[in-house]
Amino acid sequence: MRLAATAPLEALRAARASVRLALESCGVPQIEGAANLLRTAAAEMLRAEESIRGGAIGQAGELRGEMSLLKQDLAMLGRVIDAGGALYRGLALRLGSPTPGYTPPGSPTRQPAPIPAFEVQG
Repeated sequence: MRLAATAPLEALRAARASVRLALESCGVPQIEGAANLLRTAAAEMLRAEESIRGGAIGQAGELRGEMSLLKQDLAMLGRVIDAGGALYRGLALRLGSPTPGYTPPGSPTRQPAPIPAFEVQG
């Protein structure tokens, strides 16, 4: 039964490895590869969850530690994605792009309403 007890730990370690590889390969040419790594990480997290729900809790301390590290890596990945989006929106505004970005499905966002001009007379 030792094998079943290590299954969630191995799955979490595999998920974390995929997330770390995705973080290291972030760049325009590597986006599809990073997306595949994140799909693998999600599948490994589901595998770990199923093992834990099935009673394979084994090394609870190590599992807790691995989950904490995975959570930190996912938070870092979220910050990288958010920063990339903010950079794109800022550049789009500075360069006069008619649309400041894209929606999650990939369509352009609506153009913001023009800011009304006011004149101060004195």
